[in-house]
Amino acid sequence: MRFGLEDRAAGWDMNAVITEGYERVVWVFRCVELIAGHASRLPFRIGRDLDGDNKEILEDHPLYRVMNKRANPLETGRQFRKRLSAQVLLSKRGAFVEVTKSRAGTITRLDLLPPDRVLPVPDPHGDYISHFEFVQRDGGLRKIPPERIRWIRDPHPTDPFCGITPLEAAGVSVELDHLSRLYNVSFIKNDGRPGGIVAVDADVLDDDEMERIEGKFAPGAQHAGQIKVIGVGPGGMNYVDVATRPRDMAYEHASQNAKQEILSAFGIGESVLGNAAGRTFDNAEQELYNFWTEVMLPHLDLIASAFDQDVDEEWDPFIDTSSVEVLELPRRRKREEARQEWQAGLRSIDEYRPLADLEPLDNAYSRALWISPSKAPVPARPEDAEALGLHGPGGSPVGSQGQPGGGPEGGMPPEGGPGTPAPGGTAADAVAEARGETNTGAGSAAEAVAQARQEAGGGQPGEAAAAVQQARQGTGGGQPGEAAAAVQQAHNQTETKAAPGGIEVKAVDPPQPPGVVEYDPGEDELRRAEIAIAGALDALLVPCPGRLIM
Repeated sequence: MRFGLEDRAAGWDMNAVITEGYERVVWVFRCVELIAGHASRLPFRIGRDLDGDNKEILEDHPLYRVMNKRANPLETGRQFRKRLSAQVLLSKRGAFVEVTKSRAGTITRLDLLPPDRVLPVPDPHGDYISHFEFVQRDGGLRKIPPERIRWIRDPHPTDPFCGITPLEAAGVSVELDHLSRLYNVSFIKNDGRPGGIVAVDADVLDDDEMERIEGKFAPGAQHAGQIKVIGVGPGGMNYVDVATRPRDMAYEHASQNAKQEILSAFGIGESVLGNAAGRTFDNAEQELYNFWTEVMLPHLDLIASAFDQDVDEEWDPFIDTSSVEVLELPRRRKREEARQEWQAGLRSIDEYRPLADLEPLDNAYSRALWISPSKAPVPARPEDAEALGLHGPGGSPVGSQGQPGGGPEGGMPPEGGPGTPAPGGTAADAVAEARGETNTGAGSAAEAVAQARQEAGGGQPGEAAAAVQQARQGTGGGQPGEAAAAVQQAHNQTETKAAPGGIEVKAVDPPQPPGVVEYDPGEDELRRAEIAIAGALDALLVPCPGRLIM
């Protein structure tokens, strides 16, 4: 069974790709170095639930040592992975990694085989790969079983035995850039074109003079740019500028197009290579973000997924990109949006913290929604209401929705509830209704006072009444004295007058002239009054069984 043209990559000359592309064309070299350098710098990891909330990273694995530390006796893990990335980008056949394991099945080393000396042999029975044939340096042929080879390639759409490379699409541009530079170098070496020519009348010049003039156009870069003098026919002298020719402009245009096509094939913007001229900061940042998301992440996944068979089923190998700052751009935007939602009361603190790689606090305050603008808490659980202080007397919630002060309409009391005036009623009606609701069940305040008086002494005069009566007798048996005369005098000084509109007002006469002595009851009379008041208060405030104290 044939799965495709297994010899499609047979004509791919890796030596020509390296010498004429990678080593000669600056844009190819820079693109390959940029991608391979980033891929080798990032650590290799193994984890599970990588895109979920319960992400877990494996602490230790044999692949960590060979991928991050020492791949083989000759190469470190970083050197090995840089060469691996470069071969994936440059080789149409892909890259071949030979895995060596111990007797216990532990990976001990990784070796990168030259792709131009490895041939995958299809299985005639339909198992794709029968084995790999590797031509050693001494010319010997070694057959390697497929379970020992990790074949890493960007898959071809029709041929499973072949990969694809950016150089295949940009091959013409790479060759054009290389040949254009060779032509320009050769032209500069062999051309002594002056910067300008002065033409003179040569009718009177002999052969020796003409040879001397022609000698001034000797080839070589050291003569370029000089002004030359030559002879012409009768007519005097003229000047010709030869510094810039259409041929020069054509080379510049071709070189610029070749550069753009090569960079586009690799998916790299010019600002990523270090030249951000003519771009804003936002445009340069977006080019860098596009490079990492559209070029680097697929490339890294292609390499890491080749080692799936070397880890357990529930674990996945990956290249850790958590240290790449530009990849934090969408996460920063997501956190900013989450902070705005928290400010608006649409998200709790515990819902925000995982986005910032923080553990939830898991208490009533962090679980609640804080509604703007007054930041009123809305409990997420019924048991959180008491911790937030949203329970009234008796343990009932303050609001119907857990909000302080009322129901769902921003703290307003529910329609038809207590204190809601009847349609068309007045404030006085509302007050009367509230008083009536307050007095129902427990009795009025007057009834409670009457009951307290009966319990205190059967309604008969007690010590307080006797003290008051004694105080009255001490002032003269209740007859009008100097204080009563002063009060009567104040009443006499008021005069009732009619104001406009039928309203009666009282006018007070001016105070008496100086010399009028105010009434002084004396210390004995004040002392008796204090004793009477204290006795009355004691009688009222002494607690009795079943007595209601107002």
